Amino acid sequence: AYQRRITIPEGLTSKEVVEIIKKKEGIVIDEKKSKKIIKEGTLFPSTYFYAYGTNFNIIIDTMKKKMISTLINAWENRDKDLGLNNYDDVLTLASLIEKETSLSYEKSKIAQVFLNRLRLSMKLQSDPTVIYGIEKELGIEKKELKKKDLNHKSDFNTYLNRGLPKGPICNPGRESILAVTNPSKGDLLYFVSNGKGGHNFSSDYKTHLENVDKLKQINNQKYEN
Repeated sequence: AYQRRITIPEGLTSKEVVEIIKKKEGIVIDEKKSKKIIKEGTLFPSTYFYAYGTNFNIIIDTMKKKMISTLINAWENRDKDLGLNNYDDVLTLASLIEKETSLSYEKSKIAQVFLNRLRLSMKLQSDPTVIYGIEKELGIEKKELKKKDLNHKSDFNTYLNRGLPKGPICNPGRESILAVTNPSKGDLLYFVSNGKGGHNFSSDYKTHLENVDKLKQINNQKYEN
């Protein structure tokens, strides 16, 4: 039989993944079952092959199994001093990292920052968690955060709540999961966009503020040009 393929990129919500699958030709959708809400973070982003006439639920199940096996594998090979309880924690943290950077080489550094913060009971202060809470609860699309948004009361808002958010905020890929279970080592506690698609990292607040100023200067130049 002729194989068709479907590619699910990293970092989409389960709702977005379902939308992609439903638009693909040759996947049979059982309306009642496909109305079931699929839990966030349970669908592994990858390329899947299927034959014409394959049922929607079979594809979903395959993606779920792949996510679980990836998580179990990562958890078994984790650094022993992670300070996370189980692979659900890994999944949640990996989803934040997936949304914070698209650069592979930065992921283990961002994991380091978040894990260090968790150890010190510092708030994670991750913007994507705020955006997710607002979009999920108010049903509106957020392009950029305003200062007042940081006060949006939500179990996902890591500016208001300590520790990990209530659950994953997207479906992370393998690299983000492995970044959590094998983070880079060091005392980094802060990161801020460098205005070029990456981030500047720092271990102390003073350096962090200097990096924030650098970003402001870059942004001001953008608006002036």
